[in-house]
Amino acid sequence: MTRLLRLAFFFAIVLAGCQSLQDREPEQSTGPEFKHIHVHGTDISYIVQGRGIPLLFIHGAISDYRFWEAQRSAFADRYRFIALNLRYHGTAAWPDNAENYSEATHAADVISFIRAAGFGPVYLVGSSYGANIALDVALNHPDLVFGLVMEEPAAPALISGPLAKKALNEIGRAIENARAMLRGGDPAGAARLFAEWTLNMGRGSFANQSETFQRMALANARTLHPYLERKRSPPLTCERLGRLKPAALIINGANT
Repeated sequence: MTRLLRLAFFFAIVLAGCQSLQDREPEQSTGPEFKHIHVHGTDISYIVQGRGIPLLFIHGAISDYRFWEAQRSAFADRYRFIALNLRYHGTAAWPDNAENYSEATHAADVISFIRAAGFGPVYLVGSSYGANIALDVALNHPDLVFGLVMEEPAAPALISGPLAKKALNEIGRAIENARAMLRGGDPAGAARLFAEWTLNMGRGSFANQSETFQRMALANARTLHPYLERKRSPPLTCERLGRLKPAALIINGANT
């Protein structure tokens, strides 16, 4: 996906000047390691590869750590690449009925993960819903965060004008269509529809995505209902962004 390649490009620029500040020399990357850790009342699966400055990648809705596969080897060549599964995501059994699905829960999980795994401080990279989680972590525990990259965070409070109103109306219709499919007992169909809206590539475009992306999205179709019905965190506003202590980069896609 072009927007993720753009993320890799800009993030590499941001971090290029930070290597000397951390006094860590990049080393040759080893192979990826798949690990598990129990934190904050849940088991978290994650993949880690490389050495040096730690970069923690947080996926968005109907996703898991596989969302970042296209970026893993490029970043692991110079940094310590870490990508986790948020609670309820991936293929593991749930610790409950997903009643605790929320940004607040996921942010607390990420904070516990950074501390328990001994990775911090880290650079946080979040996409979509994951970007909002990364923001919560950085706002509440800036001591754990060197810097923050938010790729397309949900920020309806920051957009205005006729095009924004049209986009928000489209969002509402897409979500209601996905809810209708969930009520009809078709979580896979709802996940396909949700992914097509997120990618903004039109109906039927899900079949054109990579096999890895399709498997990942369908494996996480069960998370769509708790995601849509979750307890919301405060909206992303200029006031919240103004309280950020770590340096932050926000990236938006041109066509999404």
